[in-house]
Amino acid sequence: MEDPIIRGIADYPHLTVADNSLLCELFHPCRPGPELLLGCSIAHVQVLEGEKTLPHRLLTSSEVYFIIAGKATVYIDNKGYPVQEGQGVYIPPGSVQYIENPGDTTLIFLAIVSPPWRREDEKIRAYR
Repeated sequence: MEDPIIRGIADYPHLTVADNSLLCELFHPCRPGPELLLGCSIAHVQVLEGEKTLPHRLLTSSEVYFIIAGKATVYIDNKGYPVQEGQGVYIPPGSVQYIENPGDTTLIFLAIVSPPWRREDEKIRAYR
């Protein structure tokens, strides 16, 4: 057996991405490094207290947000759904989505995208 691939948020920076969240990409099968036989991408995401991401959609990929810490409202096609630590929410392909952190602590969640996230699949504020 080969050694497992272990990655942590301390090893990769959180960068502000197009939807205005702080994102640390942990696993993506198309990035340089050891081959990952993985049908999704997985990122660790932070939304600061009182902030929200920009409305966006993934044209062909579905997404799951799994909340690690905090409470939020996830908006999918203009309808809000409360979520909290220990819960996940499925976001279908093509849905306009964003997440709002009304709390006083940083919201932390995993964003799992299948098929893996691609820049050309994501549209920010342009829903054509």
